[in-house]
Amino acid sequence: MITPKMVPSIPIAPRRWPLLGHMRVIAKEQHAFLLEMERTLGPVFWINMGFGIWSIVVTGEEAHTIMKNKATRSDLLDKQVPHITGHTLLVNDGTEHRRMRGAMNGPFTPKGINAADIGKMIYDVVEEHFESWEDDASLDIHHITNVFALDVIFRILGIEGADLPLWRKKFSEFIGPGMLLPFEFPGSPKWKSKKAQEWMDERFSVLVKQAREKSDTQSMLGALAHGADERGRRLEDKELLANLRILALAGHETTASVLAWVMLHLSHSPKHWDLLLEEVRQSPNEPITPKTMASYPLAEAVFRECLRLYPPVSLLPPRRVAEEMEIYGHTIPVNTRVVASLISLSKDAAAYPDPLSFQPERWLGREKRPGPLESVQFGGGPHFCLGYHLALLEGVQFIVSATRYLDKHNLRPTLQGDLPTPKYLPLTRPPKTHIELHAA
Repeated sequence: MITPKMVPSIPIAPRRWPLLGHMRVIAKEQHAFLLEMERTLGPVFWINMGFGIWSIVVTGEEAHTIMKNKATRSDLLDKQVPHITGHTLLVNDGTEHRRMRGAMNGPFTPKGINAADIGKMIYDVVEEHFESWEDDASLDIHHITNVFALDVIFRILGIEGADLPLWRKKFSEFIGPGMLLPFEFPGSPKWKSKKAQEWMDERFSVLVKQAREKSDTQSMLGALAHGADERGRRLEDKELLANLRILALAGHETTASVLAWVMLHLSHSPKHWDLLLEEVRQSPNEPITPKTMASYPLAEAVFRECLRLYPPVSLLPPRRVAEEMEIYGHTIPVNTRVVASLISLSKDAAAYPDPLSFQPERWLGREKRPGPLESVQFGGGPHFCLGYHLALLEGVQFIVSATRYLDKHNLRPTLQGDLPTPKYLPLTRPPKTHIELHAA
């Protein structure tokens, strides 16, 4: 393993604890810490992720270069949590990654989303969840968005509503906050995570078998079960099951956290709530396709702005340097762990004036759609998020439907006090925070 002694020209971040390294400060104040280190130490610095694991954090546009995986590889995660990431897109590069992505890409394109009627499916789930809002004047907003987003992804994958509570329980064990600890014994977080993985794989196997027996190629699960790349190569069963688990993880946890921040900011900013009300009232069509979503530019802008302010992942999973490379004038040797800082790109003052403020307007009136650097919260290069279009559709649909529902019942959301401070493990999300519903 490459350590700071081998690349002494790069500074080491302060506030390191024995054994735990920087894990404590990253868990408690990740965004502020990373931005402060960039300001005081420069665009590259060492951090210790605990137990002697050193990584070089790369900020600025060179962080985006890291994501392109030209001189780096993504196989480190496979060694840390193989029961979660093994056999998935996340840990494969080159030919294997292209094969997997080619076999999976179809249902995640706008055409594939329309063919599977996923927008209507999301809309139905949204309507079911809002039925409980009218009589509830106080909402634990992250709990609500988390349950909603998990129900959406599982419904898309063909899981029946009656089974959802047990799936939610197993999934929370699968991605528990202690799963990354190196210790494993009966009852430990990692042990529970592996047991939950086995439970889900058994049930996903049944669903995949049913999709294949019915020759289903239209639904999301059916398209994945029958999917092949341009050379006709399909996913192996173990790859399909592993990627279904990752889709469930990426497809709900990230969206849930962003939507929670959306509702908190709209509850905290009456001006933006009123502007959103005006947009929703003027457009009667529901955004159930990527095309109809275009009728709601402010709703999309609110989603993108909260995603920018609170990227669910501030530091991308570490890459391994496979070929000696130069970063900001430093020679980085082979087998160094390098980590791209998304928060430095998300809050770059040159790209986003007053970067810490909530300004959805900055996304409006553009001639072109956001480019790679502006969508960096979805990753970059060959590992750019497969569910990009689905996440935007789900986010806009939730925002529009929530606004329309509350308007129908003459309610508006309010937040007492200041916006909460984020929690950062396993992903950036708000702590338990309630918004109040009051008569408009």
